[in-house]
Amino acid sequence: MVTPSGERRPGQVLEIEGDRMVVQVLGGTRGLDIDSTAVLVRARAARMPVGPDLVGRILDGMGRPADGGPELLPEAERDLNGRPVNPVARAHPAEFIETGISAIDGLHTLVRGQKLPVFSGYGLPGLELAAQIAESARVPHRTRGSSWFSPRSA
Repeated sequence: MVTPSGERRPGQVLEIEGDRMVVQVLGGTRGLDIDSTAVLVRARAARMPVGPDLVGRILDGMGRPADGGPELLPEAERDLNGRPVNPVARAHPAEFIETGISAIDGLHTLVRGQKLPVFSGYGLPGLELAAQIAESARVPHRTRGSSWFSPRSA
């Protein structure tokens, strides 16, 4: 993006529809104005400099030094998006986790190693739900030739 004052700020295109695009401004939006701000499109993915200079450094959200140290001397640049995961190459989920909450167990079955995001609005019991899951979750034992089942301990 080029601000009305001529300053360049990086951004990332999130969506394109017809002659409109949604851009996430990565350098702050102060001073931007729809009529006089220009968008320069380079059509390349966001990249990050990498190398031994990064070890122990503190960077800002743009990858610039935020620790008062010297500028980075990168050895290479890498795409920030990474490579897509091939879903066929993943291990087949095998260990069902019983949470004790029927809506999760029946509609969003969990397996060992899977993350479960718990979203909650103001005043809703998100922390209590997460605590209940952590307290009651278990992996039922499977015996040869049977389905997933293990009687609950009292």
